Amino acid sequence: MPPRPAWEAGRPEALDTRRAEIRSPRAGRIAYYADEGPAGHPLVLLHSINAAPSAFEMRPLFDHYRGRRPVFAPELPGYGHSERSRRPYSPELYAGAIENFMTTVVKGPADVVAFSLSAEFAAAD
Repeated sequence: MPPRPAWEAGRPEALDTRRAEIRSPRAGRIAYYADEGPAGHPLVLLHSINAAPSAFEMRPLFDHYRGRRPVFAPELPGYGHSERSRRPYSPELYAGAIENFMTTVVKGPADVVAFSLSAEFAAAD
């Protein structure tokens, strides 16, 4: 794996749980937080799209549901610990990243809670 960019050095974790990552063909490295231990129907929490969001926005919901059901909080392309490469950030990029996350990590139906434009991108999937 290539070295992390300088902007990521010392970046705090958004949630107090394990952080993992996947590679999306179009969106690159996508970081996510997960509590996969409990049985039940998965919950995916999507942060908003604005100047400085991350999975931290979803912390109250993540903390409430962790331990009760599988819960996931990805950091969308350009945010948090996910890749921030120079490229167009379009609705199609975000919808594709969410679709890739759902098929690669969640691997089935899930309840999705999304803030702001992320709801539109999730619905486009």
